Amino acid sequence: MRYTVLMFLLLSITCLSAQDSDSTDQQAKKLKKNLHYYFSRDTSAHIKSVRFNFQLDFRNSFVRDFPIDIYGGNFGFVLHRKFRIGAGYYFFSQHFSNQLLGLRPSNGIPYTDKKGVPIPVGKLTNKQPYIPASQNLAVNYGCLNFTYMFFNSRLVNLYIPLEIGYGTFSEKLVDPSGYDFKTLPKSPKASTGRFWPGQVGLMAVTKVHRLVYVLTAIGYRKTLHQKFETESDFTDFESQFESYYYRLGLQIQISSILKKRFRKK
Repeated sequence: MRYTVLMFLLLSITCLSAQDSDSTDQQAKKLKKNLHYYFSRDTSAHIKSVRFNFQLDFRNSFVRDFPIDIYGGNFGFVLHRKFRIGAGYYFFSQHFSNQLLGLRPSNGIPYTDKKGVPIPVGKLTNKQPYIPASQNLAVNYGCLNFTYMFFNSRLVNLYIPLEIGYGTFSEKLVDPSGYDFKTLPKSPKASTGRFWPGQVGLMAVTKVHRLVYVLTAIGYRKTLHQKFETESDFTDFESQFESYYYRLGLQIQISSILKKRFRKK
């Protein structure tokens, strides 16, 4: 929601700035800014066969139906303004406090159903003694990406992005009381491992300002392969990471900012 408000705010500021800069004697020459103007092909950008591009990339998604924020950066090369080949690095650490798990006091193992899925505290019976625990997931991964732009206009560009990457994950139980499970015979061990994610989707970049774009995307994310180094009884990382995803965030055009700065010098 905060990104949507920011998008409209930036769009309003951009439109107002454009209106103030137009003098009276230039209005006759100015193009009429209607839908046709904004969605006609953008030919104002400086075209190069190959140019370098770097972006700060902030993503929003879901893991276990819980909203998460993903932070990272992406650099690459844009070919003929239609293709982009690049690489990025992303990370997030999320504390899932919405669903506490119940650990057996005797051994520290979570209660599970017949399928082996951990049971949240709210679904345990009064006869089942438990120690509450929440899950914490930390993920770091790098990726190679390929993006094809199939629609280009002054206001919005549409892309098909493909990504494949490699990363590590660590999933552990956290004691909400802060005592690190001192009443248990032994603390629950963390699950750690490596994984190879891949995703494909549809992406739109709205050019609300020449240095800041609003990015929206939908698609499907899948774990192509994973390998556990240590594994606990509550881990189900692959199914947690695989899902439809969405992205809503800002793209800050760092390369354009640096170019402008160097030109002033």
